[in-house]
Amino acid sequence: MFPGPVCSPVPVVAKRDAVHTIPRVAAFELFPARGLSDSPCSPCGLWGLWHQDGRGSMGSFGERFYVVFEALIMMMAKAMPVKSIANIVKEHDTRLWRVLNHYVHESRQESDFSAVTEVGVDETSSKRGHNYVSLFVDMKSSQVLSATEGKDASTLERFNADLEAHLGDPSNIREVCCDMSPAFISGVEKHFPEAHLTFDKFHVLKIINEAVDEVRRQEQQSRPELKRTRYIWLKRTQKISRRIRQQPWRLSRSRS
Repeated sequence: MFPGPVCSPVPVVAKRDAVHTIPRVAAFELFPARGLSDSPCSPCGLWGLWHQDGRGSMGSFGERFYVVFEALIMMMAKAMPVKSIANIVKEHDTRLWRVLNHYVHESRQESDFSAVTEVGVDETSSKRGHNYVSLFVDMKSSQVLSATEGKDASTLERFNADLEAHLGDPSNIREVCCDMSPAFISGVEKHFPEAHLTFDKFHVLKIINEAVDEVRRQEQQSRPELKRTRYIWLKRTQKISRRIRQQPWRLSRSRS
């Protein structure tokens, strides 16, 4: 057992004679250290690599320095993949994920959703293929409230339970913004009956643009002048030149 940096011993995971090389981080030069324990200290909740004498793997900086290192990891994780961070700090990405998971879990335990009244939900692909994650966001604060696997109606059920677990009240949700997925619509109607549904602008415009382009494709068979005019109809008039801006008007007039 190696003593932890604050309160108690922690179990040894790494070999006692292993040399752990730590890269230069921020303005500090770090050096290899022997006799390390790569494990969390359960009572104080700190994660890290601790010296056999309990000072922490960062030498005399000890616990305080490792917190700075973790803060750097958390800051970088907002802007880049964890694998990229691992390459920069020359550490295995699984160790960095442990740091991220620890602080996300800690933050989630302190989350208070009692003031949440407007929620946005959308799905995104988590991996190549059909692996989806649904994200729930507080529309007022832009804070991510919850993330859950899938994109079906059950995601709304799990968010309902998560909301209640963090002092939220499903009956307080007045607005839910989502795409026109039947699964999301049925989930909102079942688990948030007091909420008004709002379809997000992006998906509404996507359907409109697809309809406009489909009409253009059909009409260009009898009207060759419509060929290569797709983006004239889809782009904002402010984003095209004055000459091109007049083409939709001329094409519309030619039909009459």
